[in-house]
Amino acid sequence: MMFQKKVINNHKNDRNGPKIINITDQQLNGILWKGLNGYLITSNNNEIYKDSSGFSKMFKNEFNNHIPYDLRKCISSLAIHEGNADKIKELEHNQGIP
Repeated sequence: MMFQKKVINNHKNDRNGPKIINITDQQLNGILWKGLNGYLITSNNNEIYKDSSGFSKMFKNEFNNHIPYDLRKCISSLAIHEGNADKIKELEHNQGIP
């Protein structure tokens, strides 16, 4: 299976170096490709968000008043409902759960 790796150099939950996330979904890989060697999500001024509140505000405006945590809960709930142990482990890694 082909997948991309996303590297987060400064992750708030892991101060021991870069955090590497494997993206195995091919459709998502196609979307993320546009952010290669740059920032994928930027403000209207083409700058990265300085804090989570600015990003959350944009997210709420674009996605019918939902916040990023709502999406995270949905994805986690689906993996638990399906009983997909591999997906649950992957989500735990990506979300910084030891």
